[in-house]
This record gives sequence, C-alpha cells and structure tokens, in this order.
Amino acid sequence: MLQKANIHQRYRSWLRMVALFCIGVTLWLLYDGAIAYPRQRVRAEKYLEFKEAGEAARAEEHVNENVVTEADMKWKTEWEEYAKSQGWATRDPGEPKTPTYSAFQFILAVFLGIPGLICALMFFRTRNRWIEMDDDGFGSSWGQELKFEEITSLDKKKWEKKGIAKVSYNRDGRKGTLVLDDWKFDTDETKAMVREIEARIGVDKIVNGAPEPPPEEKQEDAPPVGEQPAEQQADEQEPAEDQATEDEPAEDRKTP
Repeated sequence: MLQKANIHQRYRSWLRMVALFCIGVTLWLLYDGAIAYPRQRVRAEKYLEFKEAGEAARAEEHVNENVVTEADMKWKTEWEEYAKSQGWATRDPGEPKTPTYSAFQFILAVFLGIPGLICALMFFRTRNRWIEMDDDGFGSSWGQELKFEEITSLDKKKWEKKGIAKVSYNRDGRKGTLVLDDWKFDTDETKAMVREIEARIGVDKIVNGAPEPPPEEKQEDAPPVGEQPAEQQADEQEPAEDQATEDEPAEDRKTP
C-alpha cells in the first residue's frame, strides 16, 4: 500500500506571509534607524537654533508673550528660507531623534528580522517536500528512511490538539525521529499513516495517547429528511382511528 503526503500549501502560504511581514517591517525599522532619524535630527537641531535665536531677540524687546514681534517673524522667515535651500519641509520637525531612538529601531529589527529570515528559508526549503509510506516503511524527500520493525514508539502527546505525532526508531543502532504533522502535510494522508503505524507496531508502543478509531463505516440507509419510518407512521395513525370512533354519532353506535 503506497501512501504519500505532500507538503500542504497552507503551511507554505503561512511561511510566506510571516516572512514578508517580518522582513518588510525589518527594512522599515532599519531605514528609520540608519537614514530617517539621523536626517530628522539634523533638521530638528537646526530648527532649534533659529528658534532659540529668535526667542533671545524677543526677550530683549521686553514685550508681552502673546504679542507677535518683529523678532518672531524674522527667525521664522529665516528658517523657511534656509529649509527650502536644503530641500527640507518648513514645518516644525519636532524634538530631535537622538541616537537612542536609532539604536532601539536596530534592536527591533533584529528581533523581527531573525524569524523573518527563518520563515523565508523554510519557505524555499519545503518546496516539493513529501513523506511516503509503503508496505515496508517510510521514506521522505529529504532522505529520511525507516522500516516498520525499526519503530520503537509512537508519541501522540501533541496529536489530539496539534496533529503532531513523533515516530521514534532505531536504525542500525542509530536513533532517530520522524515527525508527522497533519497541518504541514496533507491531512488525510497523514492521519492514514498514523493509523497504519498503530496497526503495525501494536498498542504497547503507543505513548501519550490512545490509538486512532477505525475509519467511519458507511451507516445504514436512513429515511429521507422529514420522512418517518413506516412503523412510526402506523403507530401515529392508530390514535387517529380511535378518535374517529369516539366522534361517531350516538345513533350509529350499537346498543347492548
């Protein structure tokens, strides 16, 4: 009996989605930390120079703080002219982004970049992967092989909730583990492999879980929806006949 479980596209789609998201955000964080924040810091510091000079000139005029003076207009005009000459926006750039901000962006990029690269690598590595079972044992696209008689245990600790079963085996004195995952590989084929392993190795080698029930047998033909069995229909008709007898006129009944 040949059974083959190919890598499931939903798993590869998940890997692709996570990889694109993590790598995309990582590139954005690196751009902010290496380019955007240093540029903003230069603009913000220059803006503060013009602003502080204008405030110092205003302080010498000794006017009410709500009054717009010539010094206020002068520093703002000078700032706008300077910003335009540098190709900058003339609005207030805000507080300068210190090197600490850039360092924080780099730290976040590391935490997101590593899982992104791992998922990207797994996406390319899992292309065309498969696990195959025949009458003798198992083989895989990555070269892992084992015979049924070499299996030492079937661990089903994560099978019920996550669909993961670990097949431990001893091949030529070397121990190994084959992981069957019905989310990463074709679900029905993987479940069929687990049932076949249980039938071959016996209950005593199944750990952390119960054996799988046999495939559901075809149920007996049931009456169509809304249609009752003939016996039930007959039982329901009897009270109606009795009622009809009770409703007959008195003169139609035989007197003793």
